[in-house]
Amino acid sequence: MNGKRVNRIAGKLVFWLVVVSSSLTLLTAVAQLYFDYHDSLDRISSRLGQVTEKHVPELNRLVLQGDSQSVNNVLKRIMDLAPIAYAAVIVDDQVFWERGNRNLEHGLVSNQPFWINRQKELNAGVLTVATDITPVREYIFHKFIQTLVSNGVKIFIVAGFVFLMFQYLVTRHLEEIARQIRLEDITRRPEPIALQRRKKSEADELDMMVTGLNAMRDKARIALKLFEENEERLLQFFDATKEAIIGIDRLGFCSFANDAAIKVLEKSDYNGVVGQHVDTLFTHQIHSDHKDYQSNIVSASMELGSSRQSDEGYLVLSPQKIIPVSIRSYPVFQVEKVSGAIIFIEDNSEKRQLLHEHELLNQAVEQSPLMVIIADAKKRIEYVNQSTVRWSGFTRDEILGRSLLTFVNLSGGTDFSVRNFDKQLRSGNKWEGVVRAKSKWGSVQLFCIISPVFDDRGRIVNIIGIYKEVSYETALQDELINTKKMEAVNRLSASFAHEFGNPLFGVRAVIKDLSERLVLEEDDKVLLHLASVECEKMRTMVREFQEVYFESKSPDLIVDIYSVIDSVLGEIRLLLQSEGIHCTVELEERASQFQVSKNKLTLVIRNIVLNSIEAMERSGGHLHISGQLDGNWMIIGIKDTGQGIEKELQELVFEPFFSTKPQVEGAGLGLSVAYGTMKSIGGKITFSSVSVEGSTFFIHIPIV
Repeated sequence: MNGKRVNRIAGKLVFWLVVVSSSLTLLTAVAQLYFDYHDSLDRISSRLGQVTEKHVPELNRLVLQGDSQSVNNVLKRIMDLAPIAYAAVIVDDQVFWERGNRNLEHGLVSNQPFWINRQKELNAGVLTVATDITPVREYIFHKFIQTLVSNGVKIFIVAGFVFLMFQYLVTRHLEEIARQIRLEDITRRPEPIALQRRKKSEADELDMMVTGLNAMRDKARIALKLFEENEERLLQFFDATKEAIIGIDRLGFCSFANDAAIKVLEKSDYNGVVGQHVDTLFTHQIHSDHKDYQSNIVSASMELGSSRQSDEGYLVLSPQKIIPVSIRSYPVFQVEKVSGAIIFIEDNSEKRQLLHEHELLNQAVEQSPLMVIIADAKKRIEYVNQSTVRWSGFTRDEILGRSLLTFVNLSGGTDFSVRNFDKQLRSGNKWEGVVRAKSKWGSVQLFCIISPVFDDRGRIVNIIGIYKEVSYETALQDELINTKKMEAVNRLSASFAHEFGNPLFGVRAVIKDLSERLVLEEDDKVLLHLASVECEKMRTMVREFQEVYFESKSPDLIVDIYSVIDSVLGEIRLLLQSEGIHCTVELEERASQFQVSKNKLTLVIRNIVLNSIEAMERSGGHLHISGQLDGNWMIIGIKDTGQGIEKELQELVFEPFFSTKPQVEGAGLGLSVAYGTMKSIGGKITFSSVSVEGSTFFIHIPIV
């Protein structure tokens, strides 16, 4: 106590006093000498300037006269002026006259220019004067050393005085207080702590600390008394609790056990527990069937001086008696050393069974192919299983906290309102239906069942939703319906081709007979030829319409997609010009050729392009055709800037005889024929449309 520890505060105080004072002194000295040094340089520089200004007129005249002797005399007079160490006259950057040492190690130079008029030419002259400032630098350095030494002595004298005063005023009293506290016995009432001071000395912070320590001692004695009074109550509490509580000393011998511990350990009385070593009473193992995995929770808590807990172990009383338990061990301290431990043992068989069932249920929900979403009473999502994450494409962090009604758009169902939805859940009924929802990959259809969860007061605490994606089933159903429609159209087209082909054959025969038997004028021949050509076009259209829904039988050729598109645009070029429609084509170079039926591809592109032109008629617009490879598909995109297709009509676009025109201007078979044609060659047609902004149709052709 009388050595290093007592003087530690005073030593630190003196150390920092010396450091701070030395730093301030050093900074102040450096700043002062810096200003003194520059002030001296300014005075010398001013002196040099006065000398050069005074002698420049005389030197100008002498240099003009070419009187070298006089110039040297002037420079000699300048050199006699202290503290000038060098003087020179420079004309046109050449030194003509100089005196003194030109290469000064530390010099200050002053240059005064003047002009020399020689033979009507001006020459630049300079009077250069320099002085050696080495004496100034030496003076500043010696003054700096002198300042540091003098101030350093003052600082150490003050630091020593502060150290002695702190020892006398503070340290000795703190040492006396520590000695009295160390010898104090809290179980009996000792004399109060007092400082050895003169009676007339005024109270200071040390007296306030002594008063506080005496008050703390009184409170500690009161607390000890209360602890002794509550010790018996604590023992009674230990006996009343259902947990087995065992107290052991540092060597592991039992010093206390409550009634529950005696019952768990299957002993008849306290004598069978108290005084016994804990290892002879029970063994705590991690696994019930592996004796090698013994736990060291009790010894570890005493060795490390911290609590230890295990909820997964087993209490082995005998080979036939093994109990699933939760065990906790808390170290007991006495004079800052571990003197023992208190062990809490609880039979948790029922709790483990519940946890096991919870884990099984959680695994079943996580591995379920159905989507499970749990929300709170305010419809904020609290849990989603892995199927929901896979289906939506969002991460759990992106889903949790969102509203259930925005994540799954229940308003897509029939007759949905939030009020009716809440009313139905509060009544204890489930809500179910097929709704449309959005994922990261687009819109899908879900069949959902949403049920409420109530607490014991009848309030909704959670909402559980179970969802199943039915987009595939719906698509199969739509495909089946569409196939039935296509079969009906196929039968209709066959009948139409037969009924329409016979009269058309007769008309063609009549036209041919007339052209061969009659002598016609040139205009009549042109009309008959035109009628024959149109009949041939109608015959070709009937044949294509008849075969459109059958598998492709025409040979697949490697065709140039650009030539096909250019051919279609060439046929309708006049129509594009009349409607004021601008057309652009953009194809990937590697997607310019592929193998497909040219006739059927031409038919599909023509029908879709004509449909796009009709969407922009009488208003003009822009038609953009693009082509690119995407995996195993060649995709041709045809985009228009028409009025688009209303959302409620988009499902009917490929229906036969369906048309969005207000008046019947066609048969409504253009897109249906294109759709059936692509199906016949193993492809498909998709589209996207925004009302008022236009539509884009995508022709998907499989790559052979």
